[in-house]
Amino acid sequence: MRGVSMMRSFGYSPAHRRPLAAKDTLRSRLPWLLVSTALFSVPALATDDLPSGAGVAAGQVGIASSGNSMTITQTSDRAIVNWGSFNIGAGNSVNIHQPGSGSAILNRVTGSTPSSIAGTLSANGQVFLVNPNGIAITPTGTVSTGGGFVASTLGIADSDFMSGSLNFSGSGASSTVSNSGVITVGHGGYAALLGGKVRNDGLIAVPFGKAGLGAGEVITLDLSGDGFMQVSVPSSLVDDGEALIENSGTVSTEGGTIVMRAATARNAARKAINMSGVAEARSVSGRNGKITLGGGEGGSVQVSGKVSARAKKATSSPSTQEGGVIEITGATVVADHAVLDASGFGNGGTIRLGGHESDANALQRATTLTVSDGTMIVADALDGGNGGTVVFWSDDYAGLSGTVSARGAGDGNGGRFYAAGARGPVFASEVDLGSSQASSLISFTIAQSVLLDTVPEGASRLLTTAVVNRYLNQLDNPGSLVTISNWTKSLTIAGNLSWDTDASLQISSVNAVNIAGTITATGEYAGLFLDNMTMSPGAMITMTGTGATVNKLTSNNLIRTAADLQAIDAEPAEDYYLVQDIDLSGTTYTAPLIAQLTGKLNGFGHTISNFTLAVPSGADSNFGLVGQNSGTISYLSLVNASVSARSDSNTGSYAGLLVGTNEDRGDITGVTVSGTASIHGDAVYSNLGGLAGMNNGTISNSIANVALEAKSNYGASRVGGLVGLNTGNIRTSSASGNITGQADLIYAGGLVGAQIDGTLSASYATGDVVVIAGAQTMAGGLIGYTSGGSVADVYATGDVTGTNGTASVALGGLIGANSVSVSRAFSTGNVSWSGDATPSDGLDLGGFAGTNTSTGTITASFYNTDTSGQPNSGTGVSGVTGMTSAQFADPYYFTGTAINAGWDFTGSASQGQSDQTMPVWAQPINGETATLYRPYQRAWIFGENVVTTYGDSSVTLSQPLVFAAAANVTSPVTTLSLSTAQTTVLGSANFGRVDIGGLTYFVMTDQIDSGASFTVNPYPLGLYGSLYQKPYGVDLPLSQLPYYFKSGSLFPGDVLTGTLASNGAPASALLGQYDITLGTLSNPNYDISFDPGEMTVYWGRPGFPPHSAESQAVQSDPRVASAVSTGEKTETNALYSIQPGAVGPVVCQVIEGCSDGDIAEQTFMAAEPSGAAGRSPI
Repeated sequence: MRGVSMMRSFGYSPAHRRPLAAKDTLRSRLPWLLVSTALFSVPALATDDLPSGAGVAAGQVGIASSGNSMTITQTSDRAIVNWGSFNIGAGNSVNIHQPGSGSAILNRVTGSTPSSIAGTLSANGQVFLVNPNGIAITPTGTVSTGGGFVASTLGIADSDFMSGSLNFSGSGASSTVSNSGVITVGHGGYAALLGGKVRNDGLIAVPFGKAGLGAGEVITLDLSGDGFMQVSVPSSLVDDGEALIENSGTVSTEGGTIVMRAATARNAARKAINMSGVAEARSVSGRNGKITLGGGEGGSVQVSGKVSARAKKATSSPSTQEGGVIEITGATVVADHAVLDASGFGNGGTIRLGGHESDANALQRATTLTVSDGTMIVADALDGGNGGTVVFWSDDYAGLSGTVSARGAGDGNGGRFYAAGARGPVFASEVDLGSSQASSLISFTIAQSVLLDTVPEGASRLLTTAVVNRYLNQLDNPGSLVTISNWTKSLTIAGNLSWDTDASLQISSVNAVNIAGTITATGEYAGLFLDNMTMSPGAMITMTGTGATVNKLTSNNLIRTAADLQAIDAEPAEDYYLVQDIDLSGTTYTAPLIAQLTGKLNGFGHTISNFTLAVPSGADSNFGLVGQNSGTISYLSLVNASVSARSDSNTGSYAGLLVGTNEDRGDITGVTVSGTASIHGDAVYSNLGGLAGMNNGTISNSIANVALEAKSNYGASRVGGLVGLNTGNIRTSSASGNITGQADLIYAGGLVGAQIDGTLSASYATGDVVVIAGAQTMAGGLIGYTSGGSVADVYATGDVTGTNGTASVALGGLIGANSVSVSRAFSTGNVSWSGDATPSDGLDLGGFAGTNTSTGTITASFYNTDTSGQPNSGTGVSGVTGMTSAQFADPYYFTGTAINAGWDFTGSASQGQSDQTMPVWAQPINGETATLYRPYQRAWIFGENVVTTYGDSSVTLSQPLVFAAAANVTSPVTTLSLSTAQTTVLGSANFGRVDIGGLTYFVMTDQIDSGASFTVNPYPLGLYGSLYQKPYGVDLPLSQLPYYFKSGSLFPGDVLTGTLASNGAPASALLGQYDITLGTLSNPNYDISFDPGEMTVYWGRPGFPPHSAESQAVQSDPRVASAVSTGEKTETNALYSIQPGAVGPVVCQVIEGCSDGDIAEQTFMAAEPSGAAGRSPI
């Protein structure tokens, strides 16, 4: 056929219902083939060098071939041609003439062979090639169209195509589309390769247009909207280890859009995209390029080539073209020695790897993200403008190296850098957001619970304060900001943050942010933003710049001097922050420095030292650093303070080192005071406390170590190590100073003098209490007197001593006189009296409480019988158990007993989580008694799987614990003491107590990095059952079955719950022997092995006592042996049947071999001894 010109022009007119010639002049040359478009076909050519077997299915199309070329003429706007095959051999060409660039033709292959384009395919419009068998454009192949080109192994319905709805669907395992040649599409057009797999190692160029590589079974093209290509329904192709989309060639859409998407299943991870070539969508002529790579919910995306949305410099100067947008995401994203560039000559562009910086729904979030060393991420402003935005996001692990640059230029700001990772993000790279002008932003979003200076071995994936410091010291302009936020839990800053630039730091968390290290900013205009903050002992925040700010407050709100403190009186409702230590030595004040505070005073961990307040005679009201507080005072230390007052007021006086009175809206937290305080005089009521004279608000996490003295010749004195009079709420606080009280009416306690309608919880006192009794005396190691409210989870260890009084004396190790609910408490101090009063005079002494009234209830509490010096817990006291010193210090005995009484030694533990609620109590260790945990005193096990067995006394770590307040740890801690309380088997569990530097820490595991865990295996315990006998017809309770220890034993305080089991226990059990098995006997902390016992059920009816000679004769009757030996009956499990007609005192079981005439089983077992009325057995 070569050299012969053939041209056939066909169309279809529904109106005329006949084929129409394209030109009337052809009628004289060629006969018309009058067939419908649905049936029409062109005879196949002799070779596969050109398409063959055409059939027009819709529209008007003419087809002619000449030699090595074919011409297809389309006269309708859209048309469909079905082909038997569609190939273009090397050196051959197919030229398609269309009405315009918006016209489209669908070439569908209905045969069984794939398509190969090794020659040239050209068109002035839009060409679609669909072949379910596969499509390959070879290295010699070229495709050039004016409007668009789509090669797909997914099908499309005629109706969809003709209506312009480009919805493609595959068979479930669609074939591959590949391009090794050159595909070019005209200005503003589109090109797409769609299949089960897609390969491009050639060139695809669509200036100002759209290019897509899509792998999946359902794909939709949107030629006019923003979402050019949507891919769904993963292919069922066998995973051969190759990526679904491979681009080792070049895809270019200058000023346009590139999309590569693969559909993958979340639960079937596979390689989705391998981008080792070039994807280039440069921004130009006011049009920003955009490149999107999406690996789907289960796919990995590997980028090792060049991805560029960099602006193209305009010929006119200066150029203001911005950089474009690059978005790469999938389940796993890896950038390995890749170059990603979205720089602009105006503003820099945007590069997002793994997710969107603010909208979780805008872009799929990667599970893991890795950016290797050697990768370059650039979104600079090149001539003048703001630096761009770079986002690294991972819901799990983000390991980030390489270099990141988003520099501003000219008058522009620096760029924005966001990094997020549950286990990280981790940086071994430099981030350059430099700008000579205004602000830049670096944002870290993490899920780890603690931020350290350096990470332990094996935990290299954690973000550290060292990394944060590096970036804070790079950003030198006011307004530049570094943010750290935690998206799942509380965040502890256990490392040290320090910078000397004018940058600001913002730290936030979904829960609280705890500062356990130090934060030091020396920049003149440095800033700090803290949301929902707490501080650990030893933590400190220092701001030295005169223009520094905290939470957007100006330097006027930052306290540095005594004058600054006194100036608070002018605006007491403002928020104030102490940003450096203040020494008040050399000045004696006669009135509080702050008369009344209604705002906030945050000490930021700093110290006010040598405060001296000496109130002259006759003064009354409120004495302390602050007179009255109805605001918030937090994280402040008063060291070596002294308050002395003389009051002869008729209304009462209130004195404490920190405040005179904490009002009902007042909140004091994290405050430590030390020094001396006294109040003398004849006031009606004198209220003296180490921290506050009176509390009507809330006090928490506070400590007082103050020597107190209250003396009055008239009236009443309430004196307590922390608070004199409590009508509010005190929790997690303590006092350790010694107390002396002398008054006509004296209420003295190691923590609280008197509590009236207040609450006290999780607090303790260790100081001694000495009272010189008057008309009425009530003193306790913790509280002197209670009336209304409640007391829970408390203890006292100080001695209580009373002298001189003659009547109405109540002294107790914990409480002097109690009228409220007290639960989970203990006392160990000595209680003694040396006055003249006797019990008949109203003297009540008790190891726990002096007296307990009818309204007082005490439960789950203990006192020390060795040290108390008292024979009982107190007058009217019940619910208190006496223990020896050895029992108090025994971790097994005390902890087990206390847990059974309802004490909390474990907290609301969720396995392996560092954000659990801490337990209330710490178990005894190293000979010490139990104590109370303080919030935020935590230590962590990182990167180590610690395994121990329940009951072990200690465990050795391969690396030291990491402490929240490292200043309290002077040497590495690698050995932990264990007890049953902290090693309850929970699989991977949090650990328990360690005492370091005078603080009690709660040790926790942290699984943020490499699955650190503390695994407690159950203790192996061997038991065996007994040989047990029981008479027939008796229902034996399983709880009566004994067991014995073969190996191991229970730890003190532990019990086994449940019972052994045996089928011989019910009354209905037949005569014989039965196994005794483990049944439900268990304890989750023990791995129990059990050797079965044996139960014998014997005849024990009336007339035959168990084990009697008559009973034994039943089973030794010669007739039994005769029946067995003759084969008339059989023997099973040592039970016998006897021949019919036998008489006498015989009991047996009907077994296999008995005839139908034998007596029924139930009747037989009800047989009576010989001589009884009724039918004889058998």
